[in-house]
Amino acid sequence: MFVKPELFHDTVDNPTPIYLVMMFILGPLVCSRRVKARANAVRQKIGRGVKRTMSRSMSGIVWSAKKVTTGGLHVGKTLVKKPRGLIKIKKPKAPSRVSLYKLLPLKLVSRIFGWICRLYLPVWLRPLCFKFYIKLFKCRANEMFNEDLTSYKTISEFFRRKIKLNLRPIDTSALLVSPCDGKVLTCGRVSSGLIEQVKGITYTAQTFLGCPLTKDDHTPHTYAESLLKYRGHELHYCVIYLAPGDYHRFHSPTEWQISWRRHYIGHLFSVNPYVAGWLQDLFCLNERAAYYGSWTHGFFSMTAVGATIVGCINVHFDPELKTNNRLSPFELERRFQTSENSNGILLSRGDNFGDFDFGSTIVLVFEAPDNLVFNVKPGCHVKLGEPLCFFDKNLKTVDSLLSDLSTVTTEVSTSEYEEEEQENELMKKNVNVAAVIKEDSDIIAQTFKSDE
Repeated sequence: MFVKPELFHDTVDNPTPIYLVMMFILGPLVCSRRVKARANAVRQKIGRGVKRTMSRSMSGIVWSAKKVTTGGLHVGKTLVKKPRGLIKIKKPKAPSRVSLYKLLPLKLVSRIFGWICRLYLPVWLRPLCFKFYIKLFKCRANEMFNEDLTSYKTISEFFRRKIKLNLRPIDTSALLVSPCDGKVLTCGRVSSGLIEQVKGITYTAQTFLGCPLTKDDHTPHTYAESLLKYRGHELHYCVIYLAPGDYHRFHSPTEWQISWRRHYIGHLFSVNPYVAGWLQDLFCLNERAAYYGSWTHGFFSMTAVGATIVGCINVHFDPELKTNNRLSPFELERRFQTSENSNGILLSRGDNFGDFDFGSTIVLVFEAPDNLVFNVKPGCHVKLGEPLCFFDKNLKTVDSLLSDLSTVTTEVSTSEYEEEEQENELMKKNVNVAAVIKEDSDIIAQTFKSDE
């Protein structure tokens, strides 16, 4: 049965082929059986431990729940109280759509789209491209001044097309006319220095118009009052949105004088009414060119606001204005005055002001008496030359009320003065009568004494 050590060492040192084959075949079998047996034993131990741990934890949870619901348990002299609330771990907030929207490279997209729009189109491709655009955005092709689609060399040139101005008669009797074709987003009176973006969302006139109008620090309310030139007047505003299918040029809404302008470099967010409903201070964040001046009733401003894909704002009398570029804000914030007229630029009603490359927004902020009434409502569509507001004669202004009050006070004072004069004259008459009676009585007394 047993093998001698010498024989063993010899066989190991000099293994036979049969030994090697047997070890190659039987070795893995033996090892696998041992490993399986060991694994089964470990698995059983782990299973029993897990079951024991789970049962204990579940019983402990049930016991704690019972004691919490019953309000506590006396165990000997100790009192098991309700467990305190667990500390809630605050989950990180998901990024809002505003923050995600601001991360989009909209200025880069606008530059690329502008480059595409300025590419030369072959003659055979122009009708196909422009007809698709007309159908997509529901443009009025019959209003185009040049109805030959093959004459427009680029998409940008078609965007800035002219229309037949006889189809847009300018109302000369109106106080203020629409400077463009578009949709009225909001209009009304600047209350407490706030301008309404959409219903429920406002922004301050100081943020939109900018601090250069005054060097002093003001609150929004006092800032709006500092712009007023006449007593009893108030600031009014009107915001008009130009859709891609509208006429993309804008004109002067009234006779006014432009003193200076400022270019605000900013973002190029979409100015669609849907985006304006959830993006706070949209018009204050976007790039815009604001022109300031005066008209018959005081302060007047007209601002062209850029938007996504509308990176280019062209003002025909201001060639220095360059929008949607990489220059620093300090290089573009310049005041300007014409050399012909040191007082500024004079514009008449309906004069050509500028154009957009795709469509955007025009914001009017102006001073007027407080009896001004808008004849347009938010959501309605207006065309170039249509009246925006008028003066209601039934509503008295502050100046008229003050004048009426002064006339009333003067009338009251004059009536009181007349009454006092009448009383004084009556008193004088009474005094004279008394004096005459006294003189007569003295004369009668003297004659009576002489008779005696």
